[in-house]
Amino acid sequence: MKIEIDAEQLQKAIARYRAERLPGERYSLTERVAREVVTETIDLSPVETGKSRAGWLASLSRLSGVFASTGGDEGEPSGELQRSKAKDRSEIRVTNEVEYINYLEYGTRNVPAFGMVRRALMRVTDRLRRRG
Repeated sequence: MKIEIDAEQLQKAIARYRAERLPGERYSLTERVAREVVTETIDLSPVETGKSRAGWLASLSRLSGVFASTGGDEGEPSGELQRSKAKDRSEIRVTNEVEYINYLEYGTRNVPAFGMVRRALMRVTDRLRRRG
């Protein structure tokens, strides 16, 4: 068996792939990972009033293309989603706007941290490493 590779043709094919398909593939992967992280964060979130979890659910629904209310009215879920697509970078920023979310994540002097976002990121990162 003999395999010949034309280096010039290969370079052109790689350049074409990078220009035409890579940005879309990278963004799709970024979206899937963001969905996994938010879903894991929801699962790890404590539930007392449900506002914190509702904020993450609102962000997840926006990420999935279902635009749930992300209000600001008392009792309404409050989540934010920002997307950024560029030729060489994809970014999705998910935010929970519940006023006490930082206290849940990082704790206080008197209340221990839940660390749901950090733990979700670690779990998803571990899964991605095992897959790759």
